[in-house]
Amino acid sequence: MPHGQLIFTPKINDAYSNSNDIDAYDEWGLSLEDGAMNALLAPPPNKEPVVNKNQTAWGAQVIVAGLTDERTITLQVHIVAATRSAYYQKYYAFVSFIKNNVFRIKVRDYSGTLRTTTDLYFLDCQNFRSFDGTMAVFNLSLYEPQPNRFNT
Repeated sequence: MPHGQLIFTPKINDAYSNSNDIDAYDEWGLSLEDGAMNALLAPPPNKEPVVNKNQTAWGAQVIVAGLTDERTITLQVHIVAATRSAYYQKYYAFVSFIKNNVFRIKVRDYSGTLRTTTDLYFLDCQNFRSFDGTMAVFNLSLYEPQPNRFNT
């Protein structure tokens, strides 16, 4: 994934500012694996509808429906660097960032449009595989408590 395609924006003092954008490739050598975009493009689930099952009426009356529920997003990503030293520096800097920040991800979709998530929280890193000390591939699990959609 080329420069400017995957951007992390940390939440600072309960606000987001484009001046705090971090290009993931430039900062950490981080890119999405092929197909990872699908996890971001998938619509978030809906909550169960609120219904009234009145004993004197047929079926149920839907009172509230179509509200978006929370979701967990799993992104397959990789980090690359030219040397082992650079790799470990980038890797530990990225881990520190995701563990200590609420953030949003901006990414260019398949049409080239820059899209933004809502608040994300780091949950877990799974299936970590490192190759010769200069590249790693892993699944990044992120919690999105109030997804409304993948916005522009």
